[in-house]
Amino acid sequence: METDKIFEDKERTDLNFASHLDDLFDFYDRNAKPEFAKVRMTINEWFTNYPDSEKSELKSRFRKAFSPAFFELFIYQLFTKQGFTLTPHPQIQSTLKAPDFLAEKGELSFYIEAKEVADASEAEAAFYKRINTIYDALSKLIIPGYWLIIEKLKVKSIQQPSGKKIIKHLERELPEYISRNAAANIERTDWGYIAPLTIDRDDIKLVVRLFPKSLKQIKNESMSTIASYPAKSSWGYPEEALIRGAVHEKASRYGELDRPEVVG
Repeated sequence: METDKIFEDKERTDLNFASHLDDLFDFYDRNAKPEFAKVRMTINEWFTNYPDSEKSELKSRFRKAFSPAFFELFIYQLFTKQGFTLTPHPQIQSTLKAPDFLAEKGELSFYIEAKEVADASEAEAAFYKRINTIYDALSKLIIPGYWLIIEKLKVKSIQQPSGKKIIKHLERELPEYISRNAAANIERTDWGYIAPLTIDRDDIKLVVRLFPKSLKQIKNESMSTIASYPAKSSWGYPEEALIRGAVHEKASRYGELDRPEVVG
């Protein structure tokens, strides 16, 4: 039955890799590559073991927020494989809220709360969305025989820089850049020492360079144009602090409990 599957059986033809702005569920659901078919198959297999009374709600959440829903399904699969009986959303005294699971095995009995830690505020998420929009535009740039290496990308404005303008600028500059360096008979291993191309405007600073593809890579048309990205900016929030805050939030959500609670 299709209700017993997160991903339905259907024809899929998309062989492209995910974009930076892709919704994870939509990407896995439409992609025809064998490696992503294995992901769908594994998730569907795990889902068959999930309690029937809870399947509809979990399936709905997969479509709305893939990552936290996947984590809950993973937790269920992990503990049941170790011999635990897991009850989703058990009722507890003095509150209408419910932990994700009650885990029981012999004399062991405890609650499990699955928590995904997010390291970006709404403002930071909006910033990264602007960055990812530019990455997606650059990934569509066609540069036969070359990788695009992004050394630096700095967005200077709260407004979204135009991806089309960036692409047009690079399309004007790259042919001469390639011709000049190719004429110099530079060895493939030395392209990393060539001066990069820089776009420096009021709204953005972008520094890129090219690197020649191998013959095997040239024949693989499905490979992305972009070979590497700059290191992700840090917002100064240590992982330990993020995890500690998330655990504290979940641990204090239900008041005093009648058994231990594990926050994962």
